[in-house]
Amino acid sequence: MTLTVLQALYFMLPAYLANMMPVLFKWMPIGSSPIHEKWFGAHKTWRGIFTGILGGMIGVVLQKYASPQMIHVELLPYGKFTLYQIFWYGLAFGAGALFGDLIKSFFKRRLKIAPGRSFFPSDQLDFAVGALLAVSPLFLPSLKHIIIIIIATPLLHLSANATAYFLGLKKVWW
Repeated sequence: MTLTVLQALYFMLPAYLANMMPVLFKWMPIGSSPIHEKWFGAHKTWRGIFTGILGGMIGVVLQKYASPQMIHVELLPYGKFTLYQIFWYGLAFGAGALFGDLIKSFFKRRLKIAPGRSFFPSDQLDFAVGALLAVSPLFLPSLKHIIIIIIATPLLHLSANATAYFLGLKKVWW
């Protein structure tokens, strides 16, 4: 069971990295204009989209080269892939995570929920569901891995956000 949990979390690592990148790079002035303030809120920026997609790509490349040395992860077929195929996995993870978040923000605006306000559990699962949907044409993990991802992601997300809040990187702990 422990190996299955590690596999599921390791599989989602590029999506987790993609989701963190906009927060880590919000200091960067380039691309700080909102994508569409009315639809998504002022805090959803082009910089966030770019850094998130880049984070997903970096995560997959790191996994390709780290997997044999890390844990035995049958879930990741990257070792056999060319860099071209890795590019598509990274793009799918990164774009899926960020667009999952954008779709959730769109619905939050329609429901008149202010940017930054909690929308549990959607705030914690939007990027993971988006990433899973985007990567599914390339590879779909087993149902048990998906269930673990759906259960563990909100816990990891809340922990990461609380840490970012205490480090002064986020204004709210959720």
